Amino acid sequence: MGFNNLKMGVKLGVGFGIVGILFIIVVFQYQRTLTGTTNAFKNLLHTNE
Repeated sequence: MGFNNLKMGVKLGVGFGIVGILFIIVVFQYQRTLTGTTNAFKNLLHTNE
């Protein structure tokens, strides 16, 4: 059973599921980067005191 044989609702569900998973990955990566940058900046401020 190929992707072309699936009903439209299933195709939409799979599409939204993939987009949702990608969104969660992007948000997680953004949070990690923001936390790392903030910590590095705080560290930079404290080393210059």
